[in-house]
Amino acid sequence: MCETAHAGGAGENGSRDTTVVRDANGVATITQTGDPGRAVERIEKSPGRTTIYRQSGGNTAIVTMGAGGPGAGDIPEWLHKYLGR
Repeated sequence: MCETAHAGGAGENGSRDTTVVRDANGVATITQTGDPGRAVERIEKSPGRTTIYRQSGGNTAIVTMGAGGPGAGDIPEWLHKYLGR
């Protein structure tokens, strides 16, 4: 199960510049300054892992939560492209 407060929405602390993702592996919170209406957010869920990407202005945050099972170390294809690999 994965619950999300998306960019531009109310986060756990009521801030519009916060993304909170809860899944079976834990909780990730990303807070960035800037215009929340212009923030870019991507959340990818796969078995045993959740990856969160959030960009606001010139700042980028990437968080991966996982249970450490098979494939947990694999990087999502879109992240390979972002990193230029």
